[in-house]
Amino acid sequence: MTKKEKKINQKNKGITLIALVITVIVLLMLSGVTIATLTGENGILTRASEAGEETKEQGTLEKVKIAILGSYDAKWSYRSNNVSGNLDYKLLKENLEAIDGYESMSETGGITEDSFPLIVVVDGEIIRIDSNAEVEIIKNNMVPPTSYDASFDLSENQDESIIAYVAGDKIMIIGEGRMKDYEWHDRSPLNNFSNEITTVEVSEGITTLGAFIFGSKGSWSQFTNIQLPSTLQKIGQGAFYFTRNLNTVQYNGTKVEWIKVEVTNVNTNYSNHYLSNQATIICTDGNIKK
Repeated sequence: MTKKEKKINQKNKGITLIALVITVIVLLMLSGVTIATLTGENGILTRASEAGEETKEQGTLEKVKIAILGSYDAKWSYRSNNVSGNLDYKLLKENLEAIDGYESMSETGGITEDSFPLIVVVDGEIIRIDSNAEVEIIKNNMVPPTSYDASFDLSENQDESIIAYVAGDKIMIIGEGRMKDYEWHDRSPLNNFSNEITTVEVSEGITTLGAFIFGSKGSWSQFTNIQLPSTLQKIGQGAFYFTRNLNTVQYNGTKVEWIKVEVTNVNTNYSNHYLSNQATIICTDGNIKK
């Protein structure tokens, strides 16, 4: 092989090597783009998963809506020449409990006008039904802490449907339905930690705060703020009796919905005056200042 041919051969090898490197780089770039397209935050697989979850949720909502629609006692009005009807609460309870995938309901007795907003769990989804029979899925993003100092069953029927987790200076109350009522002499188990607690978070799905839950005894002097769910219907007698430094309530509903929450103050000696007369209520559409 002549010197000229050797030079040409070496040159071709050099060009081939550069082309190979460029090809590898381009392939890596294309692979990165492809992976990002498939698995990124807005990737095809992510969007497909979200679409599948949304379809599942819509299917669950439709089952609840059909149960509600089948619970009206339709009547013909000769005066208006039209069909009208009222929601039959007994039939509504039967229809909701008959849904495929039904798990539980916040109303343990018969449904009445005062039962709303009604919380129903179907297919693992927490669904809120308001007084106008409108339905929505409640997203409960609260999960128990990985480590905690103590836990207590606060549910009305002691069936572990509401559990309180004490972790340092914070209490997380997670579950659904009604909370147990306590008495002045029958202390809430949370009072054993009253001197350390600064913050309380209550999950969506819980409909009542039990009487004297934060007020049967204890200083609660560090307790300054609480997060309450839009599903809340009632706050029991003396629940905030000792919380003299409570200044902020973060409520997940609107101002109109907060006004509908029943705050029990039948006995001025054990009232919820620190909640009613002192704390600022931060709602989703503005604040209610005292």
